[in-house]
Amino acid sequence: MNHFHTQALKKEDFDHLQSLSGHAWGYHAYTDNKSIKAHAVKMDAHICRALSNYSLAVYDNDKLIGVILANVSTFSKSLQRFKHYFYVFLHGLYLKCRSRASRNILKDLRQTEKAYRELLKETKLPYKDELVLFVTHPDYQGQGIGKALIAAFENTLKKENLRSYFLFTDTACNYGFYDHNGFYRISGKTVKQTPKDKTQHLEIFLYTKTIA
Repeated sequence: MNHFHTQALKKEDFDHLQSLSGHAWGYHAYTDNKSIKAHAVKMDAHICRALSNYSLAVYDNDKLIGVILANVSTFSKSLQRFKHYFYVFLHGLYLKCRSRASRNILKDLRQTEKAYRELLKETKLPYKDELVLFVTHPDYQGQGIGKALIAAFENTLKKENLRSYFLFTDTACNYGFYDHNGFYRISGKTVKQTPKDKTQHLEIFLYTKTIA
């Protein structure tokens, strides 16, 4: 990590955030249409920004290569979240009107969000601090960037006297990272997905971690 540097995510890097998160999501299974995929990724990125009030990014020179977005309960909510929710609405409207494939994306996103809420409700635990987005560029994985981001985030929580947090992930992501880095899988749920009208099943998981 000695030739990389970290700082809060810069506002002007939102487009780079979309590109980075596109490596994780992409929506290639739903459509080959670049415009539809771009709108879906942008909507996801705006959702993550709306839900978060903490950011930490890793740069290789000026290239964004990793980021954490989180909601920290002791931090104030940003007024910028309203702007992000507005863009979520606009991108969602486009997906709703564009094509059957784009409507499938929107439907599956809503199904996943519903499952997230159900998992939290079923735990009956007062989880407040959430790791909303955690992603590193594929070309930089395996270099300790992810672990360094998590450690820095946890140090921030410690300073706020917060000792645990939660996150959602799924089988489309590298969820094994959490199994090997001190996280505990609380529960899971199967969600039906319909990429290109073919029924598939996605396993989503709720993880938590207690900070030592």
